[in-house]
Amino acid sequence: MLRRAKRVRRLPLKYRDVGAERSPSNKDKVTFKCVRVGHSFRAKATPRRRSGKAHRVHCSPAISLACRYPVLKILRHAVSKAGVTKFLLQWAPPDDEQTLEPIENIHESPLMVKKYVLGEEMKFRRRLKVNGVKPDTNFQFPKLNSTISNKLNHPAESYIPGGFEKVSKILEEIDGGRGVKLWLVQFQGFEETHFVNKQRIVYYFPLNACLYVHDCWLYEKRNKKFASP
Repeated sequence: MLRRAKRVRRLPLKYRDVGAERSPSNKDKVTFKCVRVGHSFRAKATPRRRSGKAHRVHCSPAISLACRYPVLKILRHAVSKAGVTKFLLQWAPPDDEQTLEPIENIHESPLMVKKYVLGEEMKFRRRLKVNGVKPDTNFQFPKLNSTISNKLNHPAESYIPGGFEKVSKILEEIDGGRGVKLWLVQFQGFEETHFVNKQRIVYYFPLNACLYVHDCWLYEKRNKKFASP
């Protein structure tokens, strides 16, 4: 019994290098790297650099598609033993790994940070409902344990936040020495501004920290552009 030959699905023309196909010497050369999804194809992101920012994935220069933001979501964040607040990121396929990144590597994705904060607030509200606590309680991330909090202490800090406050504005950053950065923060309901360790603000108020870091990055980028000949 004769069987019909199985149909081989070819790569779409827009993803193929036509000139390379016609040349016998470059028969197997393909301009774009693609992955098959169901009955179609999409661009495949090349492996990112470890030192690169979270959203910057190096793709083929001729096509970007969904390569620019390959991070699926933020899973959680915490202060490491070294005293740095880092975020655990879940990367999108085909790069399915999880990595810890500082705020400087995700500051260009404030919507992702906002989505993470809203998700954590929903979990917080559900716990309140299960435990029978008043639902109007202000949302806050879990308090840092005393060991980590003491490691972040700095003599120039004028206030230690507990996480229940609301940040009105972050005004400036100063170098506290020994690699410690202090942020001058205005909290809602507080008359005076306070110097707080940067890592505390990043942990308790990640969205405010993300927006401030992004504003600083835009300011430096704009100054470099005007300063260049």
